Amino acid sequence: MNQRRGSHGTARDGARSRCRALRNLASNADNKLRVATTPGAIDAVVTAMRGFPGHPGVQEHGCWALRNVGSRAEGRQK
Repeated sequence: MNQRRGSHGTARDGARSRCRALRNLASNADNKLRVATTPGAIDAVVTAMRGFPGHPGVQEHGCWALRNVGSRAEGRQK
């Protein structure tokens, strides 16, 4: 059954996709610093999470994106 998506669904899906993209980019040690220092990248994740607090996909990918940016690379010395 086809159901039309309203602009809210489209915005939610876009937010989820952006969070997922940043999650994937930040999972690579070489990209962590780029993502962390790109103006607006972290704010975009937080804004998406605040904008769709009840959407599990946005919340999951947003949490992983923030976790990946904030985590240390495996095997890195203290």
